[in-house]
Amino acid sequence: DGQQRHQGLELTARGRVASRVMVQAGLMLLDPVQLETGNPALNGLRAPRAPRVQGNLFLDGPLPVVPRLAGNIGIFV
Repeated sequence: DGQQRHQGLELTARGRVASRVMVQAGLMLLDPVQLETGNPALNGLRAPRAPRVQGNLFLDGPLPVVPRLAGNIGIFV
C-alpha cells in the first residue's frame, strides 16, 4: 500500500494558425513521490510509471470532405 503525492505545473496555450484552424499545445512538469509505503527504502522515491514531463499538441478545424463537420488530431509525448 502507501500513498503517492503528485505536485507540479501544467501550462496550455491555444491559438489560431489559419483562418479556421486552431492549435493547442500543453506541457506538464510533475514531481510524483511515494510516501508511507511501509518500506523506508522506497519513501521519497519517484512514483513508478508516473512521468516527470508530458507534452501534447492538437490541431482542430473543419473537415473539407464533409460540410459543417470539424475534427481534431493530437499527440501526447
